[in-house]
Amino acid sequence: MMKPLHERPILFRRLRILQLMTVLLIIFLEIIQTITFIGQFKDTKPLAYYLSPATFKLCGIKLLYHVVIGLTFLSTTYYFMRFSHRWYHGPYQTDIYVDLTLFYLWVIAGFTNIFPLLKGVKMECLNDAFGPNVEFLLRVECNGYLFSTIFGWIMIIEFFISTMLYLRLWKTRNWWDKNTNVDDDGSEKGINMANDDETSSNKSTEILSPYEQHRLKLNLGPRFQIDS
Repeated sequence: MMKPLHERPILFRRLRILQLMTVLLIIFLEIIQTITFIGQFKDTKPLAYYLSPATFKLCGIKLLYHVVIGLTFLSTTYYFMRFSHRWYHGPYQTDIYVDLTLFYLWVIAGFTNIFPLLKGVKMECLNDAFGPNVEFLLRVECNGYLFSTIFGWIMIIEFFISTMLYLRLWKTRNWWDKNTNVDDDGSEKGINMANDDETSSNKSTEILSPYEQHRLKLNLGPRFQIDS
């Protein structure tokens, strides 16, 4: 029998690892493209031209694409490094919002990337596209663009999946906090938490939310162990 989502941290960790590996691969492909493009225009200003609107019909809006890649790298690295802390303290609504925002950004970047293909630029990087005697750098740049575009659309799928999974995880936590008669207080750590008027303000022991108490019963680990 398949475990519920709140008992499957490995699934969410692997998804973050997959997102991080994908964006690192895209970064590598974009570096290769930039190097090969510069190598073909040594006597001009290739980098400024490469990121300018003039290349939109050849390789999409590179400046926008690189901004999306940078934001994705920063967010996925943060979530991967802080996964254990956020898993045992969360879930958070910010997980949903960030993944949903990145999903939309990748959709926009993905469509700008395939704009050249929609305008008739062929996907073949040999023979049909440039002829059999095409220069090596141009061929490498073409393959880099093609595979970067493919992995960009894979990234769209990954962020769509993670958004849906974190949304379900949030709803699970909401259900526990609404259907268990335990009072709690806190900020982002708790969801729909009510203040306990009978609890002293100088109480040293923090009260766990219903969802967190349920996680403790499942032996998923208390929050304070992660903070140490």
